[in-house]
Amino acid sequence: MTGNGVEYQYAIEIYKKGDPGAHLGTEAVLPDFGPIQEGAVFEAIRKDRDRPVVLDPEECQVEPRWDKSLGLPYLSGLKAVVARENRPTVTYDIPLGYFDAAARAVSSPLVEAGKLIVGETFEYRVRAHPRHAEAAVTRALEPRPLFSVKRGQVPLAVDEQSFAEFAVAATPCGVEDDDQMPALIPQTVLDEVFELRRQAEAAETGGILIGNLHRDGDCGELFLEVTAQIAARHAEQELTRLTFTPRTWAAVDAAISLRGKKEMYVGWWHTHPSGHWCDQCPAETRAKCTIAGKLSGDFFSSQDAALHRTVFPQGFCVALVISDHCDKPHVPLCRLYGWRHGMVRPRGFHILGADAVPATPADRCSQKGINHVRSL
Repeated sequence: MTGNGVEYQYAIEIYKKGDPGAHLGTEAVLPDFGPIQEGAVFEAIRKDRDRPVVLDPEECQVEPRWDKSLGLPYLSGLKAVVARENRPTVTYDIPLGYFDAAARAVSSPLVEAGKLIVGETFEYRVRAHPRHAEAAVTRALEPRPLFSVKRGQVPLAVDEQSFAEFAVAATPCGVEDDDQMPALIPQTVLDEVFELRRQAEAAETGGILIGNLHRDGDCGELFLEVTAQIAARHAEQELTRLTFTPRTWAAVDAAISLRGKKEMYVGWWHTHPSGHWCDQCPAETRAKCTIAGKLSGDFFSSQDAALHRTVFPQGFCVALVISDHCDKPHVPLCRLYGWRHGMVRPRGFHILGADAVPATPADRCSQKGINHVRSL
């Protein structure tokens, strides 16, 4: 990725936990900075009412942020720099944890080689080096593709609304980050999702969230309103997997067109029926199981993240997970995820109309920590 006109190559060094001298290996990586660019451009637009709402990730350059104690070539994180003509340049700091997934991938061969044990926590460092001129020349001489694809720069439809008026009838759910885009979900949408989850029983089910972006008339910032969910018809449902098919997307597009409300894709939802994950285990196996009664579907898997990255990369897109606990299958848990620093993270939201329902998922929603590998 280019930063300040310099193209860098990145590498991850793996170390034993608590022992920076125990270097286990180094591997070059090719980071996917697309989510960082998408998120940074959206954040710049979200807080600037004078910026056209055109999501062009090419307006963002990702650069190394050098570690002051270790010095070059080691990183303490990244910088996302958003520059648009006639608008102020905006810079966002990206934590080093952005490389967690890449570090896990680099660690896999070390487990196979016996240098790490399965499940062992390790530490890592990230370094960046300018690419050699010879490599740049080689790439310049490579055959160019016959064509390239560039996403059209179509402004998103955004109207002016008062977030305060929405908030009067809304119940906070989870830990709200004051610096994150507010998101609103109607209780009726959650009720529909809970019912579809009940009907699906042991199979995962899901759907698409549609809605609108609004610009607050007072502070000028953008916020998200989910207006409806569209159940994923023609999806392939299994106990631990949900696959959307081309017919699924065609049905959703048709439903949006039929509604005629100029709504757009704003995210998706799916279930983790962990209350059924132990159904096929014999009683004698459960009696000896060390995790019996401890399994929970309250997580966002790597497969979930891959789908979100592919289909919902825009910075405003969210994902709602409805899950349960294996020993409490009839008590649903809801958690909303969204983009943060280019990563999918749990986030808070507001439930519209929750006061009319005696029992809402709000009292069971809370921010939950995520275990990471450690970066040095």
